[in-house]
Amino acid sequence: MVECFAARAEMGFQAVLIPAIFTTAHLWGCDVGLASGTDIETGKIKEDQMANVRPLKVVLYQYHQSPGLKHGLSRAEGPKTLGGILDFAYIRTIPIVTAAGIEAFLADFAPDVPWLSESPKR
Repeated sequence: MVECFAARAEMGFQAVLIPAIFTTAHLWGCDVGLASGTDIETGKIKEDQMANVRPLKVVLYQYHQSPGLKHGLSRAEGPKTLGGILDFAYIRTIPIVTAAGIEAFLADFAPDVPWLSESPKR
């Protein structure tokens, strides 16, 4: 889709693409350490750590992606550290948003795109 829009840039069409997964599932999270707060074999959280479990509206999921699967466009200014370069090349972050979190997610989404703050051209 990115490459489709880029190929038609001369038409003046501009868009912000928000890769996200919207779900009706209930998402839960905690800050329990895997080594101390869970049973690694079963994946169960120890009972004394259950107070840390809380419902979440958005989870940022990171997964590894082959550079061959990414679009060919790049940012004007890229990362400057080795870790940043590797993250940019191989890791993709996608928000998983619950039905209850859609409004907050969209309100907090603030892409760094200069033309968004400009008045539309007629």
